[in-house]
Amino acid sequence: MIVLLNRVFRPPTLMIHPMKARFIFIVTGMLFFPAVLFSQSAVTLQRGEQAQFFSSFTEALAAAQQGDVMYLPGGTFNIGNVIINKKISIVGAGHYPSHTAATGITYLSGSVYLVSGADSTMLQGFYLTGDIRLGSTGENQEVHFINISRCSFNDLYLSYNGYSETSATMISISENVIRGGIS
Repeated sequence: MIVLLNRVFRPPTLMIHPMKARFIFIVTGMLFFPAVLFSQSAVTLQRGEQAQFFSSFTEALAAAQQGDVMYLPGGTFNIGNVIINKKISIVGAGHYPSHTAATGITYLSGSVYLVSGADSTMLQGFYLTGDIRLGSTGENQEVHFINISRCSFNDLYLSYNGYSETSATMISISENVIRGGIS
């Protein structure tokens, strides 16, 4: 409202017919609902300043190069038995329901094998239905500087089968929920 020379000027109000308002509301909902529904399904692979987006964990891991960071949103990813043979950081949204209410829990269905070449790999912030193993055979179980934190998984095998001698060193395991055991 503006007062000019003791006169009140009121800008015209915009009147929308109730049916038109409903139509606008429905159309707006139809446009934004899919964006909200599917907005967090992309796996992000970051290489330096560049980011790429993938529709699956497997595609992102196949495209990953030494030193890349893979960001996983809340949701379920069927990874099977994945073998990691390069330095990569895999960061999920978390596995505690009370701390992931906005994003959802990152579930990985399968097991992870860290084999020779995966030195300095970091795994963080996801719920894994299977195990984490250092190696898949006796010949490829030598890994170093592995960091596993804030994850939940069944078992941790410090060698490919859990009882063989290993030469893996500098393995950091912190703030995890290990539902089975360490062998």
